Formats: sequence, C-alpha cells, structure tokens
Amino acid sequence: EINYNRDETKNDTYTKMFMPDYTQNSMNESFSSNKNKNWSGGIGSFARISEKMYFNANIDMNKTDTKSYSESNDTILNEGEGLVSTTRQINSSDGDNKSLNGNFNLNYAFDEDHKNELSLNYTYSHSDSKNTSYNKSYSRFVQLDSIRDVNHRISSPDRNNQHSIMLRYSHRIGEGYMRGMDDEDENRVNSFLSFGYGVDFSSNTSTQNYEDILVDGSFAQVDSLHYDKRNRNFVHQFQLSYFYSDKKSRLNASIQASPRKMTIDNDQYGKNEHIESKGVQLSFNTRYTLNVKKDKYTLSYSGNNALPGVEQLSNVTNYSDPMNISVGNPNLKNAFNHNFEFEYQLKSLMRLQLTYGFTDNQITTLTLMDKSTGARRTSPANINGNWNTREYVYFTIPIHDFTLSINATHSFNHGVSYVQNLTDSEARKSATKHHNFNTSISGSYGNKYWMMQGNVGYTMNHSKSDYLTKATKGQAINASADI
Repeated sequence: EINYNRDETKNDTYTKMFMPDYTQNSMNESFSSNKNKNWSGGIGSFARISEKMYFNANIDMNKTDTKSYSESNDTILNEGEGLVSTTRQINSSDGDNKSLNGNFNLNYAFDEDHKNELSLNYTYSHSDSKNTSYNKSYSRFVQLDSIRDVNHRISSPDRNNQHSIMLRYSHRIGEGYMRGMDDEDENRVNSFLSFGYGVDFSSNTSTQNYEDILVDGSFAQVDSLHYDKRNRNFVHQFQLSYFYSDKKSRLNASIQASPRKMTIDNDQYGKNEHIESKGVQLSFNTRYTLNVKKDKYTLSYSGNNALPGVEQLSNVTNYSDPMNISVGNPNLKNAFNHNFEFEYQLKSLMRLQLTYGFTDNQITTLTLMDKSTGARRTSPANINGNWNTREYVYFTIPIHDFTLSINATHSFNHGVSYVQNLTDSEARKSATKHHNFNTSISGSYGNKYWMMQGNVGYTMNHSKSDYLTKATKGQAINASADI
C-alpha cells in the first residue's frame, strides 16, 4: 500500500489587547508546507498442525518519508511607545522512518475439550529513524536592547529494538457453556484459571548532532549540545487471572507483577552518566457482579503504579533550546492510580453508575521561569491532590409504541499543578475544580407508517482555579427532531 499526502497552510493574524495602562498590537504571518509518503505491507499465515495444536504468524513493514517547511514573522508594538519585539523564524526538516513488526503464536491443548491449554507468544519490533532539521530565527527585543540570532542544523538518528516472549497456561474448571445445552445446563458453574510468565527486552540508541551554520555556509559542531544515549529495559512479567460465573454472580480478577531493570548511558557535553533503576510495576483488576431477581449490582476496582523512566531520572541538562531548558529529577517517586466503580441496573429500564478515582504521587511537569531572560527550566516532579468523581443515571419508560428516555451525567475533577505567574518568584501548587453536567430527554414513536423521534439536551460547565479571581462558566441547550 502506498499513500502520498501534501498540505499547505497560510495564516495572517492581527490581535489588539487593551491593558490598564496601554494598548498592545500583535501581528503574525505564517506559512507551512508538509509532504508525506508512506509505503506499507504485511504477510500473515495460519496453520492447524493437529486437532490440539495450531500456529499463526504476522509480519508488517512500514516506511515513511516526510518533508516540512514553515516560516513566520511576529511583530509586537505598544501604541504610543513603538516597537517591542520582532521575530522571524524559518524551520525545515527531512525525516526517514522504517519499522518492522512480527508476531508469532503457538497454541496447544492437552485434551479434546480444551480444558487445559498452553500458548506461546513471541513479538519483535524494530524501528530506525533519521531526522534532520534546520532552524533559523532572528529576534530583536527593543525594550531589553537585545538580539537573539540562531541558525543551526540538528540531525538525530534513533533506533529501537524490542523482543517479548510470553508463556501462558490456562485451566477451565467445570463443564463450561457449550452449544446445545438447555437452560438448566447453561447455569452450571464455569470458571477459568490462567497463569503466565514472560520476558521483555528493549533497547534504544539515539544521537543528537548539533551544528551552527556559519556565515560562509560551513558547519561547526557544538559539543556542548551533542549527546549520545542508550537505554535498555529488562522486564519479567508474572500474570495471574481468574474468572468465575454461575447463575447469580460473576467474578473477574487479575494481577500482574513486572519486576524491571532500566539503565541509561548518557554522554552529553563531556559529562558521562550511568543510571540504573530497579522497580516492580503492579496492576490489579477485579470486577464482581451479583444478580438478585431483576436487579444487577456490580463493584469493580483497578489500580496500577507508574515507574519513572530513566530519562526522567537523568541529571544531565538539555540545552538544545536555550529558551526551554529541561532536566530530570533523580528524587522522583512512583505514582499509583486507584479507580473504584459501583453500578446498579434494573433490566434495561434503569442504570446507575458511581465512579471515584485518585492518584498518589502523580508525575507532572514543574516549570520555572527566569523573569530577566524569559527562559524556562522544566523538570518532572511528584504532586498529590488529583482526584475525580462521576455520577451517571439512565431511565427508559416504554409505553406501548412510545419510548421515553432520560439520562444525566455529572463529573467533577480536582486537578493540581505547578503554576508561576509573572508576579511569582517561584512556582507554586495550584488546584483547579471543574464541574461538567449533561442531561437529555428523548422520545420515540413508531408504527408501520411512521417513525418519529426527538431529543432535548442541556450542558453546563464550571471551572475555577485558586490562582484566578474569576471562574469559567458555560452552558448550552440543543434540540433535534425528525420524522
């Protein structure tokens, strides 16, 4: 399969901003062009070796070439004071990306009823990319009496390899459900137990060659912005899952533990760094459903932790963009997500859902701004206080050939982040409370001659951050009908 795509965009924007002491005018002219060529193909096979064993394999290949060009001119001036700043930027890039993915699966049943099965799965993925970008910008800041002139070329080859193998054994307890059973047999106890073990290995090699383009057109490598990185991850995977079902209840439960070792070798502007991080990634999922006559009750919980990546733990500072500097955080902690849900259902007439979730030590971004230069220094950081709720209710009332449906949803999100206003000396923790409410009433009527339906909906949003004096509010009403 071959695909080709090209698009061009031109924008002119004029903005007038009224401040208490002055009026500021901003003008922007921009043009961009993108070209994309993609070649892809694949092959698959399936073979049944015997009644108890079968094999399948799939291989996919992909190649993409991209070219992009953009140009922009920005001017800012204050009425009565004159020019504040002017910036001209030209960026272009060429990219070449190749990938190969393979999946191989072997399944064997120990008995004809497939009560005991063993499966072996192996996956392989490889990607190789080369990208070269040219960035040229000229900025003049009149009020600061300063000029920033940048003209450079960045080439960044990148290569990834990943191998993953998983061996899984499953055992069915009880007769299970089979076609041809009567209603009494259909309610038999049915359960499955599955255990899996796997190994995953991945590696990544990336390089950045940063070169200044001199007046005569020659290139001068900037050693302070050159880096070589190599990441390696080795993971053991242990999986255990259980399923149980009878006439009145159903249970799904699973747990996964993945001890992993992550390493990075980072060589940047003469500073060699080796980081080794070990940890266990955990994941829990359980869902229980109970049927009581016409009522159905469901409780569920899911949780998992997130380990910081070795890039996030790095001490090496990235100065490739002098106005946006980034550095890791060696003291970063694991994050853990929790989600709870309760559901009540009365046939198809009513459904009620309540959910609650929160995150401990969520990994977020901390940005500090230097007021004198405007440069931003960004690093990952932990933060607590993120949680959310959701309530949903649905009713449907059938009256002969007429059906009336009512549903309402309310969600609340308490989000925290680090913010820094122009008047703040440093970033501080801030909370934003966001409410969203949706409700609709719909009705439909039909016979052999007519089909009529209508809907009326209402939406309301309310968002308030503790670092703003005013809240953001919005509401909308919509209605539709057709015959």
